[in-house]
Amino acid sequence: MKVLLLSNYNSRNNYVRMLIDNIDNVEFVLSVSDFWNINKKVDIIHIQWPEEIFNWKEFDNNHLEKFKKCFFQWKERGVRIVLTLHNLEPHSNFLLGHGLYKFLIDEVDALIHLGDFSANLHKSQNNFIIRHPIENVVDHKKYQTVCSKKNFTLLSYGAFRKDQELDLIKKAFKINQNRSLTFKIIDTSRGKSNLSLINRAFFKWPFLQKLFFGKNFIMQRRCLTLDDLNQELKNSDLILISRSNNLNSGIIFDCIKHSKPFVAPKVGNLTEYIDKCNMIGFKPDNPKSLSLAINSCLSSDLKLNFGEIQNDHLASRIGEEHYQMYLKLLRGKS
Repeated sequence: MKVLLLSNYNSRNNYVRMLIDNIDNVEFVLSVSDFWNINKKVDIIHIQWPEEIFNWKEFDNNHLEKFKKCFFQWKERGVRIVLTLHNLEPHSNFLLGHGLYKFLIDEVDALIHLGDFSANLHKSQNNFIIRHPIENVVDHKKYQTVCSKKNFTLLSYGAFRKDQELDLIKKAFKINQNRSLTFKIIDTSRGKSNLSLINRAFFKWPFLQKLFFGKNFIMQRRCLTLDDLNQELKNSDLILISRSNNLNSGIIFDCIKHSKPFVAPKVGNLTEYIDKCNMIGFKPDNPKSLSLAINSCLSSDLKLNFGEIQNDHLASRIGEEHYQMYLKLLRGKS
């Protein structure tokens, strides 16, 4: 079985690498350019993020029509095409991005969902629910008590694309009266920032952070290696997922991997994991609700038990589920 995967193995997002390393009996070709070569012999084309088709760059209607033409040529040859639905809409502001997403969702042979919420949005499609993989569980403890010390660190990390994400955290910090709590924000974005001048200034000059928020509010902009991330998670007591337009978040699975409590907005598939993990959610874009969720998590004697979820999401198990899904597609089964 040969699968053309339109992704980069060495991407900063290690989701693809975990899949490739844990799916047996499949020959993967990782290439975007090979999509345009319809004479290439493959059985399945697997798309993770539609924007990868155009190398994350703006595209016009001519490019989109060329893509659709190749798409249907592949299908005429009997090649099955799969889309993993990481997002409901593109992160970028590309003019034709939503049209690309809609086309793929409507026309692919199968949709892979990372949770029940998105599968229920597309009941008429050929849906497979295959969870996010987790590998190398860190410091696995059957039970861990959150409220175990007097001073706490709340960590929020990832690519901050919009001011609203940061403004939510800043407002929640202002509302929150827990002075034993330090907020630490790490923006891992690369290249030119889309944030406002004032937020860029906060990241650049720590003295502004202290001037406006005091010593318990830290903002950094830097890349995180896997070792860096492991260390930051080890040093943190609570993880905040702030983005409210998410369908999924890989950060939740970092938390599960490290047995770390988290607070997240009640949106998309995130709600499912808030409930499964016995965590506390907050109303999207609501700083007061976020502040209350943080205090509730830290003040209650929460008992965390991630063991079962860790086992359900083992990368080897998720890899096997992908393999069985590929087989069903090739056999013509739904």
